[in-house]
Amino acid sequence: MNIFEQVSDHMHLHLYIWAPTSRRNMWTVVTAGMSAHAMNTPPELSYYSRVELVFTLPATWPSIEDIERMPSIRANEYQWPLEVMTAVARLPYLYNTWLARGHTVRNGHESDDTYAGSKFSGVLVDGVTSLPHTAQLMEVNGTPVHFLGLYPLYPQELHNILRRHITGHEWFHRCLEAGFHEGLLTERPLLG
Repeated sequence: MNIFEQVSDHMHLHLYIWAPTSRRNMWTVVTAGMSAHAMNTPPELSYYSRVELVFTLPATWPSIEDIERMPSIRANEYQWPLEVMTAVARLPYLYNTWLARGHTVRNGHESDDTYAGSKFSGVLVDGVTSLPHTAQLMEVNGTPVHFLGLYPLYPQELHNILRRHITGHEWFHRCLEAGFHEGLLTERPLLG
């Protein structure tokens, strides 16, 4: 299932969604359209100015069709990752800024403002670790497009990163050491 915008008042964005398989037992969601607009990176980082985002969901997550049939109060529990992806993908375009590895994006003004239907209050942008290294970069008409993963953050984790008790890169390496990858892992323990 893929979500294609028919009309957009901002940048045109699609979500490509791959269902779990026996070889990859998770849903995989990838943006398409974010890289159509170069981010406002510092000049020395212009090579990284075009990106797309990757997010995974547990194999037990309902399909888009199932979510659409749910009452809205229940659907909120399952829609938030897709809403977060589209919001984060539009952020550089709407605010003339950029995203890179180690950056965080929070949901609200406070680090404990969680996404509707979730226990998470922000995301860390960093490397995609659930896919082979060769899948993290592609060329489109000679222009490099990098793939970055979104890692949901519990309020305490976001608070610690924002207060500089730990850097985003340090938190990412804790994920790697724990064997976690980008996306939602149900019942993930707090990583500091």
